[in-house]
Amino acid sequence: PTTRAALGMDVPHDQVALIGNTNGGMMRTSLLGLGYTPERADERRAMVAGLTKATHHEPAAIASAVLCSALYADVNSIDRSNAEILRVEASAMTRVPAEVESFLTRIDDWTVNESGVTLDPLETLAAVVFVLDRARSLSDAYRLACELGGDTDTVAALAGGIFASRNLDDTELLSIPWIDDVAWSEVSALADAAALLSSLKAER
Repeated sequence: PTTRAALGMDVPHDQVALIGNTNGGMMRTSLLGLGYTPERADERRAMVAGLTKATHHEPAAIASAVLCSALYADVNSIDRSNAEILRVEASAMTRVPAEVESFLTRIDDWTVNESGVTLDPLETLAAVVFVLDRARSLSDAYRLACELGGDTDTVAALAGGIFASRNLDDTELLSIPWIDDVAWSEVSALADAAALLSSLKAER
């Protein structure tokens, strides 16, 4: 079992159980879905799973990251619901934990609890789908994510990224009132990374 001493860090006792089983893996890796065509889906799954496992070893955390990457990778989202994209993705995965299979049967009925979205990867994935199903603009996605409460930055980042990737010409990004307050210069390679992802998406 994982212990604070084994980790070499001072983790609060009530949070030890969360190590390796949070939404951090999906936050870090699912964006890679933009770089893979449908024909390379198996390669995408292997890459996302491998990178996620480096920090989040629990099967549900790994599966959640792979499933979320499918939302980024899917190019026919208009023809299928987000929940259906996830279910189709799960059917193509080699190992899907029972809790993930059960979760996918209930995702359409998900509602946030009073304390907001937790760090649980499956709950985060459900929140992302909840936002995507209702957002009509990028700022709308951010607003909806924040209204859920809890871990709003992760939900907003994931849902916002997926929404923007599906609506390259109509994100209304520049019309968001606070957009000029973002310190974009802190990410030195941002422009190059955005151009590369945009070109990959456009080619598909």
